[in-house]
Amino acid sequence: MGRSDRLQSFSYGRRHRWAFLPTIGFLVVVFVILLLDPSLLWEGGVDERTRQTGLFLSGGLAIGFAVALVVRWSEPFRITLEADALVAQPLIGSAARIPYARIVLVVERPPTFLRGHVELDVRAADRRRPLYIRGTIGDYARLTRLLRNRVPPAVRSAWKDDKGA
Repeated sequence: MGRSDRLQSFSYGRRHRWAFLPTIGFLVVVFVILLLDPSLLWEGGVDERTRQTGLFLSGGLAIGFAVALVVRWSEPFRITLEADALVAQPLIGSAARIPYARIVLVVERPPTFLRGHVELDVRAADRRRPLYIRGTIGDYARLTRLLRNRVPPAVRSAWKDDKGA
């Protein structure tokens, strides 16, 4: 087995996978306190409207962060470059296998105000949704270099032209 035939795996760290859990826990605790005994948060009288607003806000945010966590877990957390395909494995759901020959476009999107890191946008002919690989994945530079060498020549040249622009 040659060096180029070995499996190359890249994954996000634990922080990426579990970052929302402490926030969800905090919001659930605030919600429970407001529900059971709001005097733990406020001394003296508690305005009922303020309590209801706090319940709604903490509950809504907890649910929103829980949904964001499920969405993050359904996105790939490990990318494996096999000899003939890119395999994206999420925590929830099945792996997506994208043969290199089916990749039609790769764009490296620069950081913006809302996206604080570089992101690789991989599009395949038989997939409706693009695959996004964040620059926070372990050894991102090596991943892009290896992927660039494995995609079809037309995609590789368009990728290089886009990066230079």
